[in-house]
Amino acid sequence: MKFLCADRSWAIFVAMAGVLVLAFSSTHESDGLYGYLYSFISAVCLTGYLLCNKALRHRLALTVHTFTVYSICTVTLVFLAIWMHAPLYVPNARFFLLCLILAIVSTLCGHSVFNYLLKYRSAGTVRRASTGRNP
Repeated sequence: MKFLCADRSWAIFVAMAGVLVLAFSSTHESDGLYGYLYSFISAVCLTGYLLCNKALRHRLALTVHTFTVYSICTVTLVFLAIWMHAPLYVPNARFFLLCLILAIVSTLCGHSVFNYLLKYRSAGTVRRASTGRNP
């Protein structure tokens, strides 16, 4: 995994400056700034997730990799739900069915396809595909 930090560090600083300009010029409310902060944090987490998975996918089978990642996510989400006193029950069967469909279609199918592609494509290409941007 090659990363040329010295060659691309200027682009990172320009991008960060652009984020700061947008964040402070578009709103005077703190809620807008939190939105930009959450968006930036999610982009950093997605990039880290893809880079880590790119390194792991060459060593692990897709089923082992997917089971491990989803298990870690499940334990983390249950811990956070308990910590934040969020309910862990579903109010009705229709809501449960909709959540189950979302989990199967978008999570299992979508993320498994991206994890499969990480073995054969670069993390940047998979990231651009996940956000719908042209390469």
